[in-house]
Amino acid sequence: MMQKKVVYITNMPHPYRDKIHEGVSRRLHDDYQVVYCVMREPNRAWDVSLGAYSKSFLKKSILTYKTRYIHFNFDIWPELNRLDPKVVITTGFNPTFLMAFIWCLVKGRKHIVYTEGTLKSEESLSVIHYFVRRIVFRRSHAFLAASRKTRELFLHYGCPKAALFSSHMCADNDYYRRFVGSEKKYDI
Repeated sequence: MMQKKVVYITNMPHPYRDKIHEGVSRRLHDDYQVVYCVMREPNRAWDVSLGAYSKSFLKKSILTYKTRYIHFNFDIWPELNRLDPKVVITTGFNPTFLMAFIWCLVKGRKHIVYTEGTLKSEESLSVIHYFVRRIVFRRSHAFLAASRKTRELFLHYGCPKAALFSSHMCADNDYYRRFVGSEKKYDI
């Protein structure tokens, strides 16, 4: 068993989040692990050079529905058993993340939700989606918001204000701030 203090579970490596993982790993003295569902989803053309932090990849198991990729990585449970974290951060509500949430409930570990969602981006969700979010939010210990609009989403669901924290999408926001107001050459 390789106990890690914090495990962050996400769908795939993102070039704008890699430096954040490096920084968190340094701050936690390498007691941090990122678990990826897949190296790259089929609709991404990103070439990401992965940074200096502990990481692992689950066996690829994706259900394609319209233009969405839904991860069903059943090996998340044995991976969490192997890492034995005190805290698990999930970045969505696909079956892999929900299995990790249930693992936390069964093992008595803390669960943290991270999302980039907003009230606007979630306005067309089904009743089942809302129901799942309400269950997960009620049983989670903290909430990481990518923006002020995400904080509004958490408050809308009744998440306690004292448990809301910000985790911006990029590690070097000052670098990107210089482009605000300039004409876009590309839309990424």
